This record gives sequence, C-alpha cells and structure tokens, in this order.
Amino acid sequence: MRKIILIILAFMIFLSCRGSVTSPNNIDNNGNTTEPPITEEELNKYGIEIDTATAKNIRESLEKYYNDKGEYKVIFKGTSTKYYDKSSTLGTIINEIKDIKDIIVSFENVQFQNNKLPDYILVNTSLDNYNIAKVILPDYIAILGNEVFFNCKVLTEVNMPKSLIEIGGSIFYNTKVKNINLPNGLKTINDYAFEISAIESIDMPDSVTSIGKEAFEACRQLQSMKLSKNLSVIPKSAFASCSGLKTITIPESVTSIEDLAFYACSGAESIVFEGANPKLTTIGDSAFGYCRKLTTITIPANVISIGDLVFSTCESLTSITFLSANPPSINGDNTFKGTILKTIYVPTGASAAYQSLKGKHGISADVVITEI
Repeated sequence: MRKIILIILAFMIFLSCRGSVTSPNNIDNNGNTTEPPITEEELNKYGIEIDTATAKNIRESLEKYYNDKGEYKVIFKGTSTKYYDKSSTLGTIINEIKDIKDIIVSFENVQFQNNKLPDYILVNTSLDNYNIAKVILPDYIAILGNEVFFNCKVLTEVNMPKSLIEIGGSIFYNTKVKNINLPNGLKTINDYAFEISAIESIDMPDSVTSIGKEAFEACRQLQSMKLSKNLSVIPKSAFASCSGLKTITIPESVTSIEDLAFYACSGAESIVFEGANPKLTTIGDSAFGYCRKLTTITIPANVISIGDLVFSTCESLTSITFLSANPPSINGDNTFKGTILKTIYVPTGASAAYQSLKGKHGISADVVITEI
C-alpha cells in the first residue's frame, strides 16, 4: 500500500511540475505572443547599431540568434538619426537576405528622433517584402510614420506602443496583420492606414477624433468594428469594400458620412445610428451603395442632405424610415436606383410632405408612405 501511495505522489508531483512550466512568451490582448525583454547580455551578443546595419551583419546576427534560440530575430540598438526615403530603407537591406524567412525585427532598444518610427523604414524599395513576420516596437513611440510596413506581405504581428497618438498613412497596407490593439490616447489614423490588410476587428478607443480617407478600404476579413464616440466625420471610402461587415454602427457624434464611405459593404445586413439624437446631417454620394443585404434603414431626424446613388443597388432594401417631419434634400436622380423600396415610414402628420419623393430619385411612384 505504501508503495502505491508513493507512486501516486510521484505522479502528482510530475503533473504539478509539468503544469508549472511556462513559455518564455506570453499572450497579449490580440492573441499574439509577447516576448520577454531583451537582456543586456543578449543586446551585447546580438545587437546591431541601427544606423550602420548592413545585409552582412544582419545575416550574421540572425544566424547566431537562430543557432542559440531556434528562431530568426534581429535586434537593433542605438540612436536612429536617418531619414529614410523610398530609395534606401532598412527594409530593403533586410529583404536582401532572401533565404531567411519569418524574421522578427526588434526596435525595443532603439532611440528614434521625436519619438517617431520613421517613414518608410521597413519598406522594400523595389519589391514586396516577404521575410519580416513580426515587429516589436518600444512603448515610448508616439507616431508611426507613413508606409512603415507597406507591402510587408507576411507580416502578422506588430505591438501598438502605449504612448501612440498617431498612425501614419498606408502603414499596414497589404499586410497579414489580423489583430491590432489600438491604445487609449490614440488620436489620429491617417489615409489608407489599414487598406487591403487582413485586420479582422476594430475596437477604436474614444480618444480617436480623426480617421483618414480609405483608412480601412478593402479590409475584406473585417468582421466587426466599434468606432470612437468622438468621431465627427467618416471620410471618403473609409470602409468601402469591407464585405465581411454584417453590422455598421455609426456613433452619435458623427455629423457627416462622406462619399463612398461604406460602398460595397456587400455583407452588411443592418446600419445602426447610435444615441437618442444622432448629430448626422449629411450623407455623401454612394455612401451605402451596393450594400446588397441591407433590408431597411432609419434616417436620423437631423439629416438634411442625402447625395446621389447613396443606396444604389441595395437590392434587398424594401423600406426606409425618415425621422424628420420634413424630407431631406435628395441630391440626385439615382439615390435609390436598384432597390426594391416598397414602404417609406414617416412621422405622424408628415405623409403629405413626403409625397414629393414618389417617382423621383429612383423611388417607384407606387411606393407606400406610412405614418408611424
């Protein structure tokens, strides 16, 4: 009996030890791996001065790190004083090492001027980049420059610095990054920032006050989004061709939805305007065109102007509700072209005012106007 007990105890100790083994990496809020800080010993052994980096010394460091650690990681250090342009970048140097893939690039121990990751730093000037898979940034970075990761086609992981206030233009263009944790304090997302990226969800902090045109255009894997409650404008083509979106929710603060903002969001089944009194006044041309699965929509009372082709080819749209007692100005002959609009719902006592819409703007003369 004593022998059996000892065996059981030994087995339990084995399981306990096994369960207590921890990976050197943790998992962040994005589901990405976070690596432990670089030690002084590692920095001395593998670190490369960023301003004197060459394909030769990067290769040597990558191979040395791989032999010791089993993965390819390049650790940059020192102070960056260079301003990169598209004819000469660090990304081009790294891309010369074509036989090494899945490279992790660490900038944790680099001091960048003005707390900004320089424009174009990892762009490959002549071709797409196929060997940078992960980038680690220091938390003091406040600005991510333009086109930093442009066309890094195998890039899947980038941490967002805690001090970040601005994301540059075209920065994640055509990357494979799926998850981004936008930090509180972020204020600006510039033009084309995530265009044609693999991002799957957006949880935009309320600190964001501005997003650029085409910022998320053609993010076809985008399934869900929460926008900042302090946005006033959704700019041109900001979410155009985001065909995976099923619900589009517009914050109460938004006053203007510009041309093509949600054009060809072909999977969108509902458009919701938040709040008791949405501030929206203007909907631009083709803003919701080709939202083929949209069946109904309610237009807030403050809307005074609707552009042409706004609901063009929303082929499932059967009803629309206007909350204003007076119809908005509809600026085009084809605003509702390609819909199957059968019913227009209006406030009590407003049906006479809305009769003028019949037979115009792509609306059938037989549409039924019903007071609610």
